[in-house]
Parts: sequence; structure tokens; C-alpha cells
Amino acid sequence: MVIKEFPNSKKEPFEITSPETPEYNCLAWAMHDTQRWWDTEDDDFWIDTNKDNLLQTLIEMCQKLGFQICDNSQLKQNYEKIALFSVDNQYCTHVARQLNNGK
Repeated sequence: MVIKEFPNSKKEPFEITSPETPEYNCLAWAMHDTQRWWDTEDDDFWIDTNKDNLLQTLIEMCQKLGFQICDNSQLKQNYEKIALFSVDNQYCTHVARQLNNGK
């Protein structure tokens, strides 16, 4: 189960928002795409960035999709926030979208 992969996320406000599926992954879900798995093997996914799962690469990809780096997790009206998770500040291990309730 996904909780085992992210043991530090068991604390509030951790919430499973959908069941695991082979149809899409956390990055795709964060980008509102539940039709495909976003992967380094997919040339359409990377939008002229390096094909790796380095945290910096995913930050650059998100910026090309219109996201900006912010300094807090507070809910802000008319803004959508995502979080990129990393254990070592080098590789991205999970991506999440902030829900309308601020979680």
C-alpha cells in the first residue's frame, strides 16, 4: 500500500484521495490527468526538459506548465498549489495537489 512507501506522511493532514491505479500516477493526478501515467519513457510528457526524475527537472517541468515556486502551503484563493516531495533533495518521490479545503 502507498502508505508504506511514505511513512512520514501518516501524520495529519495526510489523506488518500483516490485508490491506487495503473491508469495514472501521483504526478499525473496533480496535473489533473487521470487518463495516462506520466513517465520518463513518454516523450510528450517532458516538454523539452531532461528525462530523469531529479527534483530540479520536475520543478522546471512544472514551471513550464505555469506553476511558480512559493514559500508556504497556505491556501490562496484562485491559485492551485502542488507539492513535490523528496527524501534527499535530489530525486522526486511523490507529487500532491492541494485540495480546496487547504489540505
